[in-house]
Amino acid sequence: MITGELRSYSATINGCHDAAIPLEYEMAHGWVVFDETMGLLNFRQTLVKTLLLNSDLSPKANSIFASPVKIIGLFFIGDDKVPKDGSGNPIYPYDFQENVSYRGDTVIVKETLYGPSVLGLIEVSYKVEGEPVTLKKAVYRYKDKSI
Repeated sequence: MITGELRSYSATINGCHDAAIPLEYEMAHGWVVFDETMGLLNFRQTLVKTLLLNSDLSPKANSIFASPVKIIGLFFIGDDKVPKDGSGNPIYPYDFQENVSYRGDTVIVKETLYGPSVLGLIEVSYKVEGEPVTLKKAVYRYKDKSI
């Protein structure tokens, strides 16, 4: 299970990194705004490759995972989604908070962001006694405008 914990957390971090695709037009104007459609595709592909899953996120034969990996949330927090100062510039640090419905409950996702960021939340279950299910949260942060 420890191997699965490490692999799933690393996959979530890598997925967030790969999902952080800036729109070139916005970058040319000094803003980091993410391409959310391509970002989601990249996030899924990274999970598939890193965790050795099928394209539908289900585990392959002999996997340590008991059921398909579920993407609970993928949040793209670019300069377009944070408060602005009087000149229209984004204000960081920014305290991000989002409520996510998960298994009939509300999970509050909180993170202090120091620049444009992608935050991912996945559910994994392992083939161990009781088949425990865990959530993995990861954030890929930019501390400045360089990508």
